[in-house]
Amino acid sequence: MEVLPLFIALFIALLVGVPIGIAMGVASLVSIIYFDLPLSQLPQVFYQGADKYVLIAIPMFLMAGTLMEKGGLTKRLVGLSQTIVGKAHGGLGAVAIISCTFFAAISGSGPATTAAIGALLVPEMVKRGFPGGYSGGTVASAGGIGIVIPPSIPLIIYATMAEQSASKLFLAGFIPGIILAAALLGFNYFLCKKYDYPRDEHKFSLKEFNKQLWESKWALLAPFIILGGIYTGVTTVTEASGIAVLYSLISGLFLYRELNLERIWQALVLALRITGSSFIMLAAGQILARQLTVANLPEIMTNAILGITENRVLVLLLIIGLLIFIGMWMETIAQIIILTPVFLPMMETIGVSPIHFGIIFIIACEIGFQTPPLGANLFIAKELGDSTYEEVSKVGLIFAVAETGALIFISLVPPTAMFLPDILMGG
Repeated sequence: MEVLPLFIALFIALLVGVPIGIAMGVASLVSIIYFDLPLSQLPQVFYQGADKYVLIAIPMFLMAGTLMEKGGLTKRLVGLSQTIVGKAHGGLGAVAIISCTFFAAISGSGPATTAAIGALLVPEMVKRGFPGGYSGGTVASAGGIGIVIPPSIPLIIYATMAEQSASKLFLAGFIPGIILAAALLGFNYFLCKKYDYPRDEHKFSLKEFNKQLWESKWALLAPFIILGGIYTGVTTVTEASGIAVLYSLISGLFLYRELNLERIWQALVLALRITGSSFIMLAAGQILARQLTVANLPEIMTNAILGITENRVLVLLLIIGLLIFIGMWMETIAQIIILTPVFLPMMETIGVSPIHFGIIFIIACEIGFQTPPLGANLFIAKELGDSTYEEVSKVGLIFAVAETGALIFISLVPPTAMFLPDILMGG
């Protein structure tokens, strides 16, 4: 197979510990030499891969989410979530899930959502009598919703690789994100009732709810300002990301008054660090994607899978299984960059919309955040709950079953993802 030199080079580079962005570039170089293509392709495509206007949104949304977390918006959202849950089985687990869903509409990142909500809730859950593994595993699972509900950094990257509208993908993520949250809430209630985990001490109080709602007003207003501008056509995704940073600064400095220069600097450093590594992977991934196309890998994969079955449902289930398995071993951004050009042509062949497939793909990546051995959210959560990786992983795997069921439902019922884009943006 003509694609073998590329994959052999990529595997060897990763095996010896080369960072994945550099490894993709090395593998692409080997492929260019193998096919006797001009070496000038390497810098040209590398530059083109990062020279996309929409990608400016990545560091901006990262910084906005961090500023909002450090500026006091996160704890207001947690307080509001707690008043909503009331006295129910595993109430704090439900608070964690609802809080992560709220914060997802601000952060755009799964690990960032896990860290922000987990830092507040995991120690409190342990203090109230929840096992450390369950506390960390719940937040790790719910934190992944941060890449499904907009604004989502992985959705922006998928939009770039698939040449699709980021605005439509953002709209498509709303209902699936809520379905995922509902699945997690159902499993949390069942598990907490089965193992008799602590109930929340507070009954629902309309007075307390109204108080927390008022206290959280600036936090709740953030997604309306950020996303409202996109869907009304007033701003692009990139412009909305700049507004998000401005709003996070205003709310943290002047409304909640919990932001200072040190915290602003920390947010800036975090955004720059993640952006740097992400852009290297994106640029190198564009070269890799082109070489995969030159090697006819998308056509080879399509023919191989359709040679097994042409049944649309079975093909979808097979691809979902592959994506979840690969997500257990590969970092999300790299997964999107490498696999989008491989699987997207196949999905279009069987009549799956690129927008719908984008949501399927991102949810599969989201499940990867909570499944070992890679599981980025698991590593964050285990530190917060002072538990072992194995304890947190077991809970993450249980919740992954719920999310896989939700993913299959979303995959087989396209309107769950396509209803809002079809109604508001014409498909």
